Amino acid sequence: NDLPEETEDPDSGVMPIPDPSAEGVIDYLLISIGENYDNMISLTAYPNDDGTLHVEYVGEFKKVGDLDPSVEEMILAAIESSGLKALNGVNEYEDGEANGSMYISYKDGSYLGAGFSGNVPDEYKQGFAVLENCFKEIVKDLPIYVPQPVIMGNVHEDDLELINKILDNANIQYIDSYVISEIPKDEFFAFQLGLSSDEGILRGTTFGAMMMTNAYSLSMVVLDKGTDVDSVVEDFEKNINWRKWVCVAPDYGMIAVKDNVVICLLGSDPVYTQTKNAIETSGFEVVDCLTNPDMQYVVVPEKPVIYLYPEEETKVTVQLDFNGKLTHTYPLYNNGWIVTASPDGTLTDENGREYYCLFWEGETDSDYDMTQGFVVTGDETRLFLESALAELGLTDKEANEFIIYWLPKMENNPYNLISFQTTAYIDNAKLTVDPTPDTIIRVFMAWKSLNEPIYIEPQELIAPERVGFTLVEWGGSEIK
Repeated sequence: NDLPEETEDPDSGVMPIPDPSAEGVIDYLLISIGENYDNMISLTAYPNDDGTLHVEYVGEFKKVGDLDPSVEEMILAAIESSGLKALNGVNEYEDGEANGSMYISYKDGSYLGAGFSGNVPDEYKQGFAVLENCFKEIVKDLPIYVPQPVIMGNVHEDDLELINKILDNANIQYIDSYVISEIPKDEFFAFQLGLSSDEGILRGTTFGAMMMTNAYSLSMVVLDKGTDVDSVVEDFEKNINWRKWVCVAPDYGMIAVKDNVVICLLGSDPVYTQTKNAIETSGFEVVDCLTNPDMQYVVVPEKPVIYLYPEEETKVTVQLDFNGKLTHTYPLYNNGWIVTASPDGTLTDENGREYYCLFWEGETDSDYDMTQGFVVTGDETRLFLESALAELGLTDKEANEFIIYWLPKMENNPYNLISFQTTAYIDNAKLTVDPTPDTIIRVFMAWKSLNEPIYIEPQELIAPERVGFTLVEWGGSEIK
């Protein structure tokens, strides 16, 4: 009700954008954009008395800070180039995924208001993409902001000092006051710390936030003299409470030790890696890195191929029990494949056509285990795959075909998270072969492109010795 009268350009019917070069033209700005309501980012800005611009950015993590006045010109220039001034007065399009809103109040009393949801013209979507890139550039150096931190447990001044040091080194900003939560000791150790017992522990503290878009906690226990550190670390590993948040969950965990202090960090990137680095800078030794066992990845098996190597020419039937929908097969799968296999791997169907493998592909919503694996830079992926596939039992020829297929998708990524699946894959793609092979080698790689490295427990790679009639299968899937 307090908005000023709208001042329109009579020629265009839209609000004119003030000159970006003018000094101090913004009085208040709020822009929100997103592909859907669950993936919104927003920027709020208003001038301070000293001429700086106060900015609050909410994306994956909240960032807050005061910026140089020149940022105001950058924002106005981005609005001008985005073409979004044409949205003034538009309230809603058809229901759909993309949505956004913009409100800018100027010191001359004019304002610009716009909003949309749903099936929006491409030029408007592109305009909001311009603003999104502008936002990220503006706030990239601002610290992550943790509102309303809560420290629980037997709080000690030395513990607070150490936590402050770690958060400062992690570039995490927070309100300089704490909400101290006094809760029963047994509940605190089981629920917050994830420890089965407080035996041998002098005191424990957890730093978290009451309101964040991602799960985050920094827990610390100080041990009595003589307490076995390894037993406390093992207790953390077995009993971490990954589900102590209501609506969010952390992706990763880390345990670090220094003298008689053990720290357990839970979180998601980028704040997880920032805090982990800060903990190491503070002199702690990282003794274990974990991945949330509840993390679920939906994958589509790509290009599984099956090779058959009997000791003598043999008629072989192969049936696939796949927990999903087959989308492509070659030769055509008709309740199974029936071929005559030769020792060199040549397969011949009943019509005399030859193949070197059986190929299938499908869609499934099954989850795969990413708690162990490897993180490899894109340019090291070729050498890594050559070594790993040899350890898994593939011949040079089989590995060559694997690498030729996957390397173009992986080598230009900054990093690749790679985990070779065993039971999680085999249980969802069961093979029945007649006659039964003496040796079965099934290699399935689930992988994900990463912009930054993460920490994951290394995976042990083993393979059976090839004896007698051998079946080999390889495949993989990129985690989207």
